[in-house]
Amino acid sequence: MKRIITLLLSAGLLGSALSLSPAVYAAATTPVMDAHTTGWSHLVRSPARIEIGLGGAPFIKRLTWQQWHASYANGTGKLYVQHNPRCQPSYLCRDDVYNVKVYLHAVITHRSTAVFSRMRWTYGRAGHVLYLRLTRAGNWAY
Repeated sequence: MKRIITLLLSAGLLGSALSLSPAVYAAATTPVMDAHTTGWSHLVRSPARIEIGLGGAPFIKRLTWQQWHASYANGTGKLYVQHNPRCQPSYLCRDDVYNVKVYLHAVITHRSTAVFSRMRWTYGRAGHVLYLRLTRAGNWAY
């Protein structure tokens, strides 16, 4: 009986020592995003690159994130858009490059992981805006 009480007390002390502090807990629950075109398999926090499609789809490189919070994130990078959408094969085509602002919001849960499900790109001198949403399959759609 004495041994059981000792084990229970030790487990309680160990459990309290291993519990997460509020800062660590907040970091562990910060949302991630699907930054690749593979559908739910590359969920990452603060990616340096975002790909939303294959074969000529626009993509972002050199991303730097100014903020990454529980409800939103924003950053800047370089947007690459194929100059002529009809050019084939796309790897031989010229890209236009724009400065882009990225804004993530609308957190959902996927397999108990917090994931951003909406993304906005603002780019170009005229301030073009592209709104994207995460589909049920884990891909980004316009």
